[in-house]
Amino acid sequence: MAAGFLGHVLARYNAPAAGQELQAKNEFQKLYFHRLGTPQEADQLVYKRDDHANWSFGPTVSEDGRYLVIHVNEGTDPRNRLFYKDLSDPAAPVVEMLTDFDANYSFLGNEGPLLWLYTDQGAPRGA
Repeated sequence: MAAGFLGHVLARYNAPAAGQELQAKNEFQKLYFHRLGTPQEADQLVYKRDDHANWSFGPTVSEDGRYLVIHVNEGTDPRNRLFYKDLSDPAAPVVEMLTDFDANYSFLGNEGPLLWLYTDQGAPRGA
């Protein structure tokens, strides 16, 4: 996926059943890779969690295209989890790096395999 990364990683939910539009709540969000110029039906599933209906995912691809960083939220709580996937290896698993909803974590960038993060953990004023 990283080589010639000409696409986007998008979060979406399953389409509602016919006649159920705007009636059911959105659950079980998934991440898909969409290659530019292709139909949505060709998108590749990147990540899903069938065990957490209320988790939502904020995907970010590192500037060099090597890492997919996944901000995992539950509801509107600013505390999140942080996962990543090495896009240089199509078989690489999603690594659950920060697994507790104990602080706000944001991906800032990377230098090779070193990921730079912002966190308010241990900083009640956020700095």
